[in-house]
Amino acid sequence: WQREIVDERVTVLANAHERLREQARGGRLSIEPHEPPDVLGSFVMDLVPGNITEVTSKTSNLLTGPIFGLFLFALFLPRVRAIGASVGTAAGIIAAALVAFSGPIFGFDPETGGDPVSFQWVASASLLVQVAVGWAVSAVWENRTPRRGTLGS
Repeated sequence: WQREIVDERVTVLANAHERLREQARGGRLSIEPHEPPDVLGSFVMDLVPGNITEVTSKTSNLLTGPIFGLFLFALFLPRVRAIGASVGTAAGIIAAALVAFSGPIFGFDPETGGDPVSFQWVASASLLVQVAVGWAVSAVWENRTPRRGTLGS
């Protein structure tokens, strides 16, 4: 039964690629569907509610804030140690997921039918949580001397 679903999805994706080829008017553009990533991606993206802007922002910003937080830890926050950075990054990713998927998790807004927290807060909220948790964990569990070789020392 799974093969039937995969074949149906591949057919839909192949038709979409064919339409794109026709629009490219026979140029040197070559697009071929790749079964596992295309099919898995199409299954996952069906679960994310919203228009294309919301869906793109929700999924692409899940790791943007935490990656920037690691950059901040490495260059500008010398008192944050490895344990604080790790726990803070995990907390930031969880915060990003909670904000991005706040509607399905906590319930949709009854007036608008949308998420209770806007998708535009994903990166900001995750960065704030990551820095706060990383700083607090480092202050409690590690020694308080700054690392050498960072811009903050």
